[in-house]
Amino acid sequence: MGQQRLFRGVTPYLFVAPAVGILAFTCLYPVIKGFELSFYDWSLGTPISSRKYVGWENFAWAWQDPALFNSIKVTLVFTACSVLAELFLGLAIAFLLEKGVRGIAIFRTIFIVPIMIAPVVVGLLWRYLFDANFGLINYLVRLVGFEPKIWLGTPGLAMPAVIVTDIWQWTPFMFILFLAGLQSLPKDPVEAAEVDGASGWQVIRLVKLPLLAPVTRTFMRSAPGSSGRAACGRCWPRTCSGLSRRSAVPAPTAGRGGRGPRRSRFRSWGPARRGRSGC
Repeated sequence: MGQQRLFRGVTPYLFVAPAVGILAFTCLYPVIKGFELSFYDWSLGTPISSRKYVGWENFAWAWQDPALFNSIKVTLVFTACSVLAELFLGLAIAFLLEKGVRGIAIFRTIFIVPIMIAPVVVGLLWRYLFDANFGLINYLVRLVGFEPKIWLGTPGLAMPAVIVTDIWQWTPFMFILFLAGLQSLPKDPVEAAEVDGASGWQVIRLVKLPLLAPVTRTFMRSAPGSSGRAACGRCWPRTCSGLSRRSAVPAPTAGRGGRGPRRSRFRSWGPARRGRSGC
């Protein structure tokens, strides 16, 4: 009897163990290895045996570099703007399509396509859309009578362009999440509010939104981390090299020149160099 209880208690963990092992190897190991390499002066592409131990010098240099704090500020602005926009847009679309709409299944399938595209591919796609010479965005701008812009080469436009890209990719996820939440809400509170004479806006604000709080909390916990991790993968392919610090994000890369601890540099996804108008 005792062995059966022990087996029942261990069985769930045995089923989960392979997935946990794979995640630990693919996620945890690179983090640990990256932290170990942060104590060395090593150029990417050279033999690992050529690395030189420098202790905390890399961290001391990063702490003294103003680009670090600027990149953190840029990341916070990017995450806050994109996450809030995705939250409100996804919620609004879910409310609009909550009732039975003809063709909703086809629309939902098409709408979810951006989520299934890798961030790097999304970055390359939007890089061509924002291209100053032959991009679709500037073509539409010309049609309405405005001057075309160098979207990825202007300091004031680079970050909004990247935020728009993130919103395009992840708003469908919020829509699907909130639509599923709305369709699973209990009918009794909504019907009781309608019987009491509540308007449509009052039903949404006082009944449905509080009931959707668990869905909102789940998204708010996971979305900032996802946006931060995807920022470089999504935006770096979309911009040119030699970008200014105004839109740098803290993604250290090894072997970017310099000596000693200065071999770690911060990637940027903002305005390109003057003269690269094709970005």
